[in-house]
Amino acid sequence: DILRTIALPPNLITLSRLPICWLVLALYRSSPEIVALLVILSLVLDILDGNVARYFGLCSRLGAFLDMILDRTSDFTYFAILAISSNQKHFAPHLSLI
Repeated sequence: DILRTIALPPNLITLSRLPICWLVLALYRSSPEIVALLVILSLVLDILDGNVARYFGLCSRLGAFLDMILDRTSDFTYFAILAISSNQKHFAPHLSLI
């Protein structure tokens, strides 16, 4: 089965969302289009990690905990950017659609 040979561990997929949050914070003023794509990538990874864990029978309490922590970290990052940028000329309204 090809999926089993190329599969990433679900916890690694989950943890890959943390550097995405850092990139979003670093780039939100200079590259809003890239930020929008990174947010979408983060959302796709959020869906993918649980599905991979269930498909390969790798569900764990640690994975569920990490997913919850990264969900809140992502939420905080995106809402903070919206709050900060709403009062400035580089407001990123396209992020509010995601």
